Amino acid sequence: MEFVKVDGQGRVYLPRGVREAAGLEPETVLEVTATEGRITLTVRGESVAESGRGVFRIKRPIGDVDREIRERSLRAAAGELDEIRGR
Repeated sequence: MEFVKVDGQGRVYLPRGVREAAGLEPETVLEVTATEGRITLTVRGESVAESGRGVFRIKRPIGDVDREIRERSLRAAAGELDEIRGR
């Protein structure tokens, strides 16, 4: 059993032994679920884009769908924060 702290930005460092036991490599995609004081990380075998390939229609080709999702999510979150702050 390992104990870790959440830092000021909500990040958690997973110790090497935990990463190795779970087979985590850099850029591994994890599914995160939370219920009643428990957080579960599940290794996904493929990216969100790969698992949903062919499900969505897009207006233009996107090279790296996962990167595009991250960037658009960050822009949307920044916009929401600006609205909350009254900017």
